Amino acid sequence: MEEREQRKKIILDAVTGIKKADLQAGKANKDMPVSIISFNNLKPKLVENAISTYARGLNPEDVVVLCDMSLIGKGKKGLIFSTEGFYSWEMNTFRKKIPLSMPVRYEELTEVESKKSAEVIFKFKDGIRVETIYGGIYTEFITTAMNRILEGLREKVEPETVELKKAEPKVEAKTLSTPEQKENEPKAETKTPSATELDNDKLFSDALAAYHAKDYEKALCLFEKAAEQGFLRAQFNCAVMYDEGMGIPLKKDQALYWYEKAAEQGYAQAQFECGERYFRGKGTNQDLKKAFYWYEKAAEQDDVRAQFLCGSMLALDNGGNVPVDNAKALYWFEKAAEQGHIKAQYNCGLRYNSGIGTKKNAKKALYWYEKAANQGDAMAQYNLGVMYSNGEGTSVNKSKAFDLYKRAADQGFAMAQYNCGTMYYNGEGINTDKLKAKSYFQKAANQTKNRAIREKALEILREKY
Repeated sequence: MEEREQRKKIILDAVTGIKKADLQAGKANKDMPVSIISFNNLKPKLVENAISTYARGLNPEDVVVLCDMSLIGKGKKGLIFSTEGFYSWEMNTFRKKIPLSMPVRYEELTEVESKKSAEVIFKFKDGIRVETIYGGIYTEFITTAMNRILEGLREKVEPETVELKKAEPKVEAKTLSTPEQKENEPKAETKTPSATELDNDKLFSDALAAYHAKDYEKALCLFEKAAEQGFLRAQFNCAVMYDEGMGIPLKKDQALYWYEKAAEQGYAQAQFECGERYFRGKGTNQDLKKAFYWYEKAAEQDDVRAQFLCGSMLALDNGGNVPVDNAKALYWFEKAAEQGHIKAQYNCGLRYNSGIGTKKNAKKALYWYEKAANQGDAMAQYNLGVMYSNGEGTSVNKSKAFDLYKRAADQGFAMAQYNCGTMYYNGEGINTDKLKAKSYFQKAANQTKNRAIREKALEILREKY
């Protein structure tokens, strides 16, 4: 059996093999999804709706199991267990913090836990991140499925995992292997860990053990001892525990204190968290200058969220706290766009199309709109449709323009709905169909957010129908 097929079988068996009796007794929210559909029984439209709603960028061929939660079975609310990781509609819809990047990849996790408060807790292998999401009524199902998947994949790849763990701590090798060093130069001596470093490693290891044993007070005490001696990972874990209130009272100001300590040592995730707190005024007063300072530090280390937020802050007038700089905004939007950030890709398209912070460049606008459109962004789909309709940066292609308008219209985008109605009515890029035209005009007329389009659609309906 090929590795990919073996992997799919492990995930499929782990999820579809769960019975209600398998879910832990005494736990809340242990309902089973009504609809658990394996990849060989999935309808294409169901997968398409799920991907466009909460799993953008996922290749349909990578879906192993889809659990549909929507009342009318359209797939727009649910769970996906893919070959690489887990996607959840509720994960980001109800998440109080910054949305988790999806999928949550199996290989990055050590275990998954659940709480009676409908929370699913992901523990990551780096020993630092502990992320909590809202699991709805399927808390126990998600937890059980994920742990079975992790167990099955570990059994399959155990020898490779051991090798990777041995090879992992080679940070110092980067310092020794510099371009300037010549073959006959003496190599730097291997650094022997100091007694303090060894103590900190022991403290950190004991703290993690206490944490996994749910002795949170002891865990925090040990993390803080190591943190006070400058141990980076311990500093970050202190921040997370104070931030989430893990077995201790919430202390947002103390969380910020430790996030800043870790951020000052160059840890990108901590730098981003500092930016968030200064931006939103959590644990401190709002300070947009400090927020931008920390976002930019994280952005320089390729944190895609920080890159997008740097672009956003530089693009908007925020009262002079961060001066508007459209050229620099585009720089950060492109950095994020290159990493697949949908809204950054859309913003790049918009700026190249309008000449904001750069010269107008229709081909680059087309390139970035297409990237965002392929990930399901409705505004990018609409703007790309306009470009194909008008022949901007490409030859006129009414058929492709219609297809893009329709994709945006099906997501409820008013202007795209109106344009679909017009193209069906006039037979542009699609065969004339007055009934379908009417349907799209009615959809546009029912929109409440775009009053101008609503009025135009109502006028057409009065005149033509």
